[in-house]
Amino acid sequence: MCREHKKTDVQSILVTAGRQADAPQEALQVLDIVLRELPTARYSPVGRSFYSPNLGRRQKLGEGLESWRGFYQSIRPTQMGLSLNIDMSSTAFIEPLPVIDFVAQLLNRDISVRPLSDSDRVKIKKALRGVKVEVTGNMRRKYHISGLTSQATRELSFPVDDRGTVKTVVQYFMETYGFSIQHTTLPCLQVGNQQRPNYLPMEVCKIVEGQHYSKRLNEKQITALLKVTCQRPQERELDILQDSGSHQVTPPPHDDFADKCLHSSGGAMNNNPMS
Repeated sequence: MCREHKKTDVQSILVTAGRQADAPQEALQVLDIVLRELPTARYSPVGRSFYSPNLGRRQKLGEGLESWRGFYQSIRPTQMGLSLNIDMSSTAFIEPLPVIDFVAQLLNRDISVRPLSDSDRVKIKKALRGVKVEVTGNMRRKYHISGLTSQATRELSFPVDDRGTVKTVVQYFMETYGFSIQHTTLPCLQVGNQQRPNYLPMEVCKIVEGQHYSKRLNEKQITALLKVTCQRPQERELDILQDSGSHQVTPPPHDDFADKCLHSSGGAMNNNPMS
């Protein structure tokens, strides 16, 4: 929650916009909060940028990652008044795939053909740790992955009551959900508390959409991402105009909410680009 600001704070920045040294920084921050309100609710914020699968076509980067288009915005005082600077950007997100498919892409092979090696397990664990997944079917719960079991799914068992009754994971999913685990040689995902983890077979989980990939990309992924971001100046300008609402091709970052807030403080927004 932000503090309440007086109307005169915003009005003063509109008056002194041409003198950046004299511009009240607090009022600039208020305007920035106002103009970020709707994009924050509508898109996936990453740092000071906003991303969405609807702001351009997704591009595969390899190993279970894809690029999302987005935009960066900042409010600046200029000689002509306040300007909202908008530029396009792209970043990596985890593909919302079934975990089985994600692992197959990560390892670049059919994971049902041969057992996972120790290096495979390390790579999978590193890639999936902290990732949010949802359980498919009639379970429909979401979890953050905390680890990977060292044992295969068919070897895992756990107590189901205070009397010490033990069931295997395969048995539990069949009896409780009527789900027959097919990939019993694969490890399970560990979710929840590390001391008392819950086991989820990979094939019942799907990666939740909209998760930014913050780890280091490999060279192939970096090259693929650079190809996405490289644009001719005219194409870049057109994309900026579209995504700022000038052509209404995609959902605009701002709507009546921002205009009303600015109007109440003596300001208004013009979507036309500055020459």
